[in-house]
Amino acid sequence: MITLLAREQVVLPVGRYFVVYLTAASSLLMHSFERAREGAAANEWGSSFEAAVQAAIDTTPWKPTGALRSVIGKKVKDENGNVITDIDAVAFHAGTLWLISAKAFQAGPDYAVGAYNAVKRIARKAVAASEQWNGYLERIRRRPSALGVDLPDGCTLEGLVVMPFVPYVPVDSSAAQPVGALCHVSSIHVSSIHELIAVALRA
Repeated sequence: MITLLAREQVVLPVGRYFVVYLTAASSLLMHSFERAREGAAANEWGSSFEAAVQAAIDTTPWKPTGALRSVIGKKVKDENGNVITDIDAVAFHAGTLWLISAKAFQAGPDYAVGAYNAVKRIARKAVAASEQWNGYLERIRRRPSALGVDLPDGCTLEGLVVMPFVPYVPVDSSAAQPVGALCHVSSIHVSSIHELIAVALRA
């Protein structure tokens, strides 16, 4: 380990001691957290996040059971056999089946400190994702048989976009919060994975 860090000039041997170059160490640490933005590595990260969302839901009272679990990962098709979308994760509570889109957006350090452009960029992505998912949801609501499962009597369908971190969204679009503390954006709920689990655990 010392040899590897020395190659990066993070650790410098000085006699019987080692000097740690903190600026280089901090830069290397942040670099290690960076994710691929495209390609196979990016797809693997996205798939892992989808699995993590479902695994987290399955630890709560919102865990889907029985035939409803067949909807997880399902490619939903229209009457002509064309794929509408795939369902990343599923939750069920109080007669509502939640169809979830897991978006592994990257925030970055600029977002973490509230940089205006970064917050605006993520807000736009969150709203765009919610609007797109709402369009898919409406098509599924018109033809719920596309889910390939018999829904419980009186079951309603809701959509949810889940992100790795808490999303900032325009205040006027998120005024309604009909379910727990889940933020409501463009007719679709948007939350971080932690907010979702916090709400589900209170069920």
